[in-house]
Amino acid sequence: MKIAIYTVDLYPGRERLMPWRTLIEVAKEMINNNFQVEILTASVERDNESYTYQGLTIKVVPRKLSLLASFINEREYDVIYFPLTWRDNYKKLSDLKIIKCKKIGYFPGGVYQIKNVLALIRWGGIKHSKAYVLEYFSSQKRLIRKLEKANFSSFIGLTELTSKTLVSANAKNVETIYPGKDNFEILPIDFSSLTKNNLEGEKYFLFMGAPAVTRGSQCLLQSFDKFADLNSDAKIVFLMRTDVGSKYTEFNKAYKKLKNKEKVLIVNATLSPAELKAYISSAWAVTLPFLVIPSEVPITYLEVLSCGTPIVTFENGGTTEYFKNAILSGVPGNEASLFDMLNLIWNNTNLRNELSNNAKAIMSKHPRWDIVANDWIKMITGI
Repeated sequence: MKIAIYTVDLYPGRERLMPWRTLIEVAKEMINNNFQVEILTASVERDNESYTYQGLTIKVVPRKLSLLASFINEREYDVIYFPLTWRDNYKKLSDLKIIKCKKIGYFPGGVYQIKNVLALIRWGGIKHSKAYVLEYFSSQKRLIRKLEKANFSSFIGLTELTSKTLVSANAKNVETIYPGKDNFEILPIDFSSLTKNNLEGEKYFLFMGAPAVTRGSQCLLQSFDKFADLNSDAKIVFLMRTDVGSKYTEFNKAYKKLKNKEKVLIVNATLSPAELKAYISSAWAVTLPFLVIPSEVPITYLEVLSCGTPIVTFENGGTTEYFKNAILSGVPGNEASLFDMLNLIWNNTNLRNELSNNAKAIMSKHPRWDIVANDWIKMITGI
């Protein structure tokens, strides 16, 4: 069987990020199950070329639907997994009907609430928010009607909330398949970087990732500054990842305005997974104040909770609903709400331990990538 997994904007350096990580892990396992698989990607941002990654063929294809449909038909795939967003409701989708093979839609994004959209507008402006405004105001039922006319046979929601929303919009054959976990929970720990930065035995909050507007790093800096005014032992560590296209300007502006800079440590070094695990497992809590989550479920959530470290975050649809017993979540983009959560968990060991135990319990039952991939395969075979 010849399978195509279609996505957009995948190019070298993005493979470990969501949603592309899910597609790559699924494709690898499909190959292990003797399927012929290609990942197709379209991009308007750069003129990237087809390439291979960990034995996978990643092929650049036309983005225009009519041209994409012709390409897929010429390659004679048996099935294509096709990424969908709620705002596709505003697009002409009739060209998708031209695709002859079986079509399975998957929704890498979440179900966005107005409070998340407004938070993103406040902190990032309309430039960063337009897509999510369209997501919120899209007619989900109208989208499903369009997709049915284009002969989509089934749909994958990456969280239960997304799947419930699809069913409410009258979608048929909907399955919930969460992104999988890897071996992070059994990975050895390397404390060398932690020791180098004098953090062994220290109590600290941890932020991980690029300073994208969606991640709420500016809001975190402001909330932590107020928290540090009232807690003399306050400390936060920022592991600042450099993703393709990362911009640090706004984060640096917010950092320069802090009163308590001496309580903030920024680590820019490239860390191995074992070194990263040392920072996570030693943290009092990891602060991930996403204003919106572009692609559910962030790998960071899975890594952090597998270490039994609680997460302080903002409410974000299916992701925070799934992990609700292992996290503290507050009003998106609200500094006072974030301050309250920081203060609560910092000064409550019993709460921290309860969330830690809940995190381990959730992750002990969370599926690994091979199980996830087999669930994607069942969407084709029904076995």
